[in-house]
This record gives sequence, structure tokens and C-alpha cells, in this order.
Amino acid sequence: MIRRILTALVAIPILVGAIWVGFPWLTILVGAAAFLGLLEFYRMAPGPVPRVLWSLGALWTLLFVAAGQLTAHWYDYAPHILLGAGLILALPWLIIIGISHNRRGKAFAAWVYALVGPLYVGFLLSHALMLRELDSGADHSRNWLLFALLVTFATDTGAIFTGRAIGRHRMSPSISPNKTWEGAIGGFTWAVSVALVLGAL
Repeated sequence: MIRRILTALVAIPILVGAIWVGFPWLTILVGAAAFLGLLEFYRMAPGPVPRVLWSLGALWTLLFVAAGQLTAHWYDYAPHILLGAGLILALPWLIIIGISHNRRGKAFAAWVYALVGPLYVGFLLSHALMLRELDSGADHSRNWLLFALLVTFATDTGAIFTGRAIGRHRMSPSISPNKTWEGAIGGFTWAVSVALVLGAL
């Protein structure tokens, strides 16, 4: 718990500062978060993700982040070019690696994690950049992004405290042994409560 508090004391000012300033610092921060998130996602795979698939997944994830910034700030067509290039680069390698791992029964898992990882991490996180640049980065767009983060923090905090207090049923012991279903329900409840309070302000 102390480590979480110390991390929050360092990370929150950096995050809020990046949101306040916007481009390019927020873009760099989102890119780093997407990269680390992809590492964590691939670590959850039932087997090791081949290095080539891992590299292509990282490239694809960063392309999603870049596309989000370009969509929000500059050109309408640039995201399509970036994502199209990423898809063209990825598919031949995915096919080759899928065939090479087929005999060991890993082709399907490798494909799924290689494709879902960038979509789940990169595509979703890129929306933070688009949200920040609504109406050319007006104050209310900054507030919307801060709102989303506060609700997210409330989810995490609520899950921790509820899980520690009454958590009994493990959600996924092999991946995160401390997470419980009671904590998940508590996190959801905290998130809704904070959203309602902030919405009333």
C-alpha cells in the first residue's frame, strides 16, 4: 500500500501536467503507457508470444497512438495510412509465424494475442488523445479527460479497499492473485459514485 501511495504521489502530478499541456507530452506519455500495457497483456498469454509477433504488436500499438494524435490534431487521412501500413506489415508475418507454430498448437493463440493486444491497448488508449483535443483542446476537453481518469482511479481504489476488506473469491489467481470478485464489484460501485458526484459539480 505504501508503494502505491508513493507511486501515486510521483505519477499523478506528471499525468495531470501532461494532460494540462497536451501535445507532445501527453502523446509521449500515452505511447509509453500503451507500450507497457502491451507488455503486460502479452505476459498474460497462455504461452510465450513469438518475438516477431511481439515486435509487430508493439509497432501496431504505437501506430494506433500516433493515429489517435493525428486524428485529433492534424490530418483526416493520416490515421488510415498508418493503420493500413501496420496491417500490411503485420499480416504476412502473422501468416508465416502462424504456419511455423501450427504443429505445436500455438498458431491460434499467437494470432489472437498478436491481433487483440494492439486493438485492446493501443486503439483504446489512443482515444485519450482524441478526447484531449476536442474543440481544439478547449478547457472542457481537458476536463473530460480528467473526469475519465478520476473515475478510473476510483475504480482501482475502490477495488483495492473493498477487496482487502471483504474479498474472498479470487478472480484470476494465476495472473493477479490479489484481485477478487468482491473487489471488482466495489471498484464498479466507487466508479459510479464518483462519476455521479463529479457530474453534479
